Amino acid sequence: MPLKLFKRDGNWHYRGTVAGNRLRGSTKTANKEIAAQIAAKIEAEHWQCHNYGPQTVLTFPQAVATYLAAGKGQTKRERLYLERIVRYWGDRKVKDITAGAIRQSAIDIHPNDSGATRNRQVITPTKAIINHCAEQEKCSPIRVRLQG
Repeated sequence: MPLKLFKRDGNWHYRGTVAGNRLRGSTKTANKEIAAQIAAKIEAEHWQCHNYGPQTVLTFPQAVATYLAAGKGQTKRERLYLERIVRYWGDRKVKDITAGAIRQSAIDIHPNDSGATRNRQVITPTKAIINHCAEQEKCSPIRVRLQG
């Protein structure tokens, strides 16, 4: 059953059942056409997740949110590392992130720093985030060789 749109407090909201899951939320827009597009995208993502598994829709920012919700990465220094990493990856899907891409991200984020700094501030946190989600069966685990 497709998601239905309704207006509340000047914004469009959606509700309905997709793949047996009850969905409700705000599209955060007053434009009905944009709201319909947002609702269609949400519905498509839920169907894709239902049919092909959660790894097909998990983005890196969602993985970071899961990691932080588990109480990890809470120090000020760790948050700074995570901000830089999230900025680098943007909304890329976790399934598209490879070990080589993680090693390259460390070089791109810290071009003039040592391998130890790249390991500590980029490679290890990125690997920890992805492997935390893998433990929850949201994606596949990843192995990345540290830079020497």
